[in-house]
Amino acid sequence: PEKPAIKSGDWMDLYLKIKFYSDIPKMTCGFKIKTLDGFVIFATNLDLLGHPQKSVRTNETKVFQFTYLNPLSKGHYFYDLGVVEILPEGEMVPLDRRYDLFHVDVLSENEFEGLINLNCSVQEISITMPR
Repeated sequence: PEKPAIKSGDWMDLYLKIKFYSDIPKMTCGFKIKTLDGFVIFATNLDLLGHPQKSVRTNETKVFQFTYLNPLSKGHYFYDLGVVEILPEGEMVPLDRRYDLFHVDVLSENEFEGLINLNCSVQEISITMPR
């Protein structure tokens, strides 16, 4: 199958649909974007984004939409997805983690170096110096 291609600078929506097979008093889910050699460029979850989850019930299905501006430079990247239970003392217990779940090609029309596109612009400013 063909790998998905996305453009640097485009808005992206990533959906996680999760069915729970037991009661979970507190959970979170999120994703990571990595380079081909495993360097983590970005990672987030519900808690980090200010949306902590309280509990889910057996057979409950939740859908989460993560929306972000793709700043990645031209290249190949892997996405990891995960769901964890958060114990009362704060320990995170993995419920399901999918490493390198999908591989995307990022296309870029702008030339720049590095891992991310800051959408930098430049303009020349004329300065008149007193004589």
